[in-house]
Amino acid sequence: MRSIAPLIAAAATACSAPPPASEARPDGSRPPPEAPSAHPSTSGGYDVHEWGLVRADQGDKVRIGAVAPPIPPEVFIITKPVLYFRADEAMTIKRVSVLAPAGAVVETWPLAATQPEEQVAWTDVSIDPKSACKSSPLPRKTDLPCSKLPPGDECESLGLFAVRTVDSSCVRVGDKTESFLFYRVSTTALTPPLRFSKKGETGEVVVENDGDEPIPGLLLRIETVRAETRTLTVTPPAPHRSIVVGRDFAPAKPVSQDPEDAPPPGASVPRVVTGPGREGLRATIRGLGLADTEADAFMKAWDESLFGSPSRGGFRPVNEGTSFLYFLPVATLERAAKVSFDPPPRSFKRAFAVWTHLASKGAAR
Repeated sequence: MRSIAPLIAAAATACSAPPPASEARPDGSRPPPEAPSAHPSTSGGYDVHEWGLVRADQGDKVRIGAVAPPIPPEVFIITKPVLYFRADEAMTIKRVSVLAPAGAVVETWPLAATQPEEQVAWTDVSIDPKSACKSSPLPRKTDLPCSKLPPGDECESLGLFAVRTVDSSCVRVGDKTESFLFYRVSTTALTPPLRFSKKGETGEVVVENDGDEPIPGLLLRIETVRAETRTLTVTPPAPHRSIVVGRDFAPAKPVSQDPEDAPPPGASVPRVVTGPGREGLRATIRGLGLADTEADAFMKAWDESLFGSPSRGGFRPVNEGTSFLYFLPVATLERAAKVSFDPPPRSFKRAFAVWTHLASKGAAR
C-alpha cells in the first residue's frame, strides 16, 4: 500500500509556507482578502420571468402589454412586457436584446439602445439579489422615451410603479435602478391562435384553436353587465379543435347592505365579481413558472380593467359585454417578440395573456 505520509507532509508544508513576497506584509502577516469586484462575473446562475398582455388592433396588428391604461377612455392596447431577474449572486449580464420581427420596439425603460427600430439592447446590466433596490424616478411626459412618441400614443413608462416587485433581483442599467426591464412592441408577425364566434341566441360561443400548439392553463370567459362581472373557466380547445363555451356562471353574491359600505348619493354601485376567473388566471400564471409576487403584479396592473373592482364610492369602469382571456404558447409568442441574453439564463419563463372582446357582430380573434 502506498504511504500517504509524504502527501501529508507536503500539505503541511504548503499550509505553513509564508505568503508570496508580493502578498506579504513587513510583519509577515497576510493582507485581508480583496473586496468583491464592482463588476462581478458575467457567468453564473440566474433565471428570468416575464409577463404581459396581448390585444388585437385594427389591421391585424398585435400589441403586447403589461399595465392597464388610464380609464376613461376605453382600454388602450398596451405593449409593455416586464422582465424580472432572479440571480443567485451579484453579476453582470453583458447584453439583453429584444427583436420584434415585422414590427418595432417603440418604448423601453430603463432606456435601451435601438438598432434598428425592430431591435433594442441593454448592455452591462447589473443584477443584484441582495442589495437594497431603490427605484429611480420614472420618466415624465417630457422625458425620453415618452417625448419621442407620436401624438395620441400613451407613454406606458409613466405607470411602471404598478409592476414593481419586492423579491426580484435589483436591476441597474447606467444610472437607472429598477426591479425589472420593460419594452413595448408593436408587430404584425403574430396571429392569436383562438377564434371566437357566437352560436345562435343562447349566449354560447364557439372557440376554435387554429394553432399548432396547446394553449397553456385555463380559458376565461368574462361577462360584464352594469355592476356585475361574472366569470367561468374551461379547458382550452386542443390544436385544430373547437369547443362550445356556455354561460354556466355562478350566481351573483349579494351586495352588502351595511350602511358604512353604501356608496354616497350619485356614486356608482360597487361592482360584484363572481366565479373562478381571478383564481384561474392566477393559477395559470403560476403554472407557467412565475412567482406569486409576479402574479400579484399582473393582477395589480390588470384586475380592475378585466373584472372591475368593488370599492367604496364606486369602481373603475370596464367595457360591458363578453370577453375571453387565455395565455399564448411560448412558441407562438416567439414569433412576435424574441428576447435573448448573454450569458443565457438557466431558465426563461414567459406568461402572456391574450384578452379578446367579443364584438357585437359575434366574432373575434
